[in-house]
Amino acid sequence: MAALQIDGGTFRWTEKKDLLLMREARMLKPFCHKSGTPESGQKWSAVAENLNTHSDFAEMPRDQRSVRERFNKRFKDFKAKLAKEEKASGINVPPPTEVETLMEEIKELMDSHVPAPSKKADSERKKGLKLREKSMKTWGEGKSNDDEESSESSEPHRKRNRRKASDPLEYLSTRRQEEMDLKRQQMELEAKRIEIEQQRQAQLQEQMVLQNQQMQQQMSMMLVFLQQNMNKH
Repeated sequence: MAALQIDGGTFRWTEKKDLLLMREARMLKPFCHKSGTPESGQKWSAVAENLNTHSDFAEMPRDQRSVRERFNKRFKDFKAKLAKEEKASGINVPPPTEVETLMEEIKELMDSHVPAPSKKADSERKKGLKLREKSMKTWGEGKSNDDEESSESSEPHRKRNRRKASDPLEYLSTRRQEEMDLKRQQMELEAKRIEIEQQRQAQLQEQMVLQNQQMQQQMSMMLVFLQQNMNKH
């Protein structure tokens, strides 16, 4: 277990404390934000604050760095365990613990999560839109000036003006298509997440049914054994 020296005492992570940590992480989803961002730090701080309200953390409260490092370690070990079990096919895998079940759900959330654009990327996108609007405004002003001039122009020049006139429509059409593609991708990811969750629930149910059958078989064998011993006497 991980230990941390604080004020002359020793803090030790236990399975119970890890369970509380994973519950808070599952609820607040700090892993959905890019590491090192203010949003990520705020979420991990909230996780630490919630943990510190429990009696297990009252004497030695945790900070965001402590809970983040513990989460990363447990999650790294969990992924290594999954990889090992996948390679060692044909062996009996014990049912997951409550902590591992939470980490399975967290892994599914990570796999299906579409990261939000960073503040820098969002700022650059807005800047690009402003430049686009400015260029469209300039184009409109230029078009008005062209209309006021003499209509004496060559046929190729009129064709170029028609191409310019279609430019804003092409931009709006492209933007609308991009928004539709993004929504479609989000719907596909949500459908995939739901499918994975349904598969996980089905697997858990199958494990419970199998365990119940095994217990019934053991009980039947025990009753037969006891009855045979009673008949001998």
